[in-house]
Amino acid sequence: MPSSSTTIINPSREPGQPAPADIYQGRGAKILKMREEIKKQTIRKRMLQY
Repeated sequence: MPSSSTTIINPSREPGQPAPADIYQGRGAKILKMREEIKKQTIRKRMLQY
């Protein structure tokens, strides 16, 4: 049984979007903000590498 902090992957929903349970429990905005920060860091690293 998954714990309450584990995000369950649902293959029927669009990839890259927070799960409905995340939105309901108030983690949606936090997840999207973390993804945006990771994306910015990745772009910076790639720019430095190439």
